[in-house]
Amino acid sequence: MRGKALAMGIAGLAALTSVALTSLALTGVALTGVAFGHAALNATEAEAGALTTLQFRITHGCGDSPTVRVRLTLPPGVSRVTPRVVPGWTVAVTHAPLEVPLSLHGQTVMERVDTITWSGGEIPSFAYEQFEVRLATPNEPGRTLLFAARQECANGGSYDWADDPAAGPTEHPALMLTLTEPPMPVGHAHH
Repeated sequence: MRGKALAMGIAGLAALTSVALTSLALTGVALTGVAFGHAALNATEAEAGALTTLQFRITHGCGDSPTVRVRLTLPPGVSRVTPRVVPGWTVAVTHAPLEVPLSLHGQTVMERVDTITWSGGEIPSFAYEQFEVRLATPNEPGRTLLFAARQECANGGSYDWADDPAAGPTEHPALMLTLTEPPMPVGHAHH
């Protein structure tokens, strides 16, 4: 009887896992070997030329050492960057000059946000934290944006999640976001 209950429990767990993985796949969560990696982005696609909010997670520390600093490097072309303040953390940005100035709300913008750094908090090695950034994507459908993340831990260890996954399998992939075509305006049918 006990063996039968255990087998039913295992079968139920397998079915539940299958349903959960199918649900993740249907919602657009990538299930590649690196998707469960240690730095993960909440989306694989975003509309080109639009405002979007991205969340990325750091999912472990360095061995038993907690994460104490996270830096996100933004790809060229993103604009209107606003990081979310995470309780218990300090957020700072660095800027880089734009090759071509932008006009935004009647003002000429000469630089862009290059990096966002969250520090002063602590993510225990057994836990995760989610960081959020609101930004405007470049109007370049089909382009894949790479966001490099650096994770630093209390013991001096670090991870650089910066490798281009398109170059082949990697243990430290950058966060990837592919830009999609904007939706067709309502009432705009092609004949």
